[in-house]
Order: sequence, then structure tokens, then C-alpha cells
Amino acid sequence: MKLPAMLLSLCLAALPLASTATASSEYPASFSLRSGMSSLLFSIDYEQAVGDNASLEVGVNSFLGAAGVSAGFKYFLSPGQKGYFLHGQGAYLFNFFSDNSGLGIGALSGGYRFKGTGPIQFDLEVGIDVFSPPSSSLTLGFLPIMGLNVGYSF
Repeated sequence: MKLPAMLLSLCLAALPLASTATASSEYPASFSLRSGMSSLLFSIDYEQAVGDNASLEVGVNSFLGAAGVSAGFKYFLSPGQKGYFLHGQGAYLFNFFSDNSGLGIGALSGGYRFKGTGPIQFDLEVGIDVFSPPSSSLTLGFLPIMGLNVGYSF
């Protein structure tokens, strides 16, 4: 149960940083709805730019009926929070298995953010999930991921 506590701590630590950062055109914030990362994952995320090329995110998600929390980062290869990016994220799904144990997931992906002059943004990304089922003979599991993210920046 150390992983849920670490993810929760990371989410709580990132919230003051995100709430004290100024939401301006230089360092925008956004809310987004993401789906399809592992076929049936849905997530609502808050993303706060912390530099020209970097942002932090915290979110809540659901996968096959199990609720969870997530925290992550995006590094954009060009300034302005648009274009190609690298995305790392950790998530924990509570009560995922029949014995009410959870599932920790790490994800690494790359993608592209489509963003015009308006507040709407779209992210397309592909990558890999890494997980360790607690009651399985598998040490690590790997799952390819694809995702679509629709966001509103302010």
C-alpha cells in the first residue's frame, strides 16, 4: 500500500503549485477529458504549465469500474505548450481486483498537441503502460496505449 500513499502525496503536493501559479497566456492551465489510454480508461485532469516547455498534471480516473488517482508531467519539444511532447504518468486504481486490492500503473508516452488560437486543445498520444499485478505470477505486465485528450485551456 505504499504506492497509493506516494501517489496521493504527489497529487497533494502538486495542487498548491498548480493553484499558486498564475494562469496566463505565458503559463496556461487547462482541464481535460482523456479516454482510451488502456482501452477503457477515462480521466479528468488538471494541467498547469510550469515553464515554456513543461507542465504538471493531477487527475481522477476510472478503468473497468475502479476509481483512481493520477499524477504526471509533460515535456514539450517546442515552447508554447503545443506540438510534440513526452508524457510520464503514475496512476493507482483502488479496489481493482476482486479481493479489493489496487493496481499501480506507470505510463510513458509521446504525442502531439493540436492547439490553435482558441482555448480548445487536442492531444493524441501512443506509448506503453507498465504494471505489476499483486496476486499474479507476472512480475511486470506491459500494455500498449493510445489516447485522445480534449482540453480547455485558460
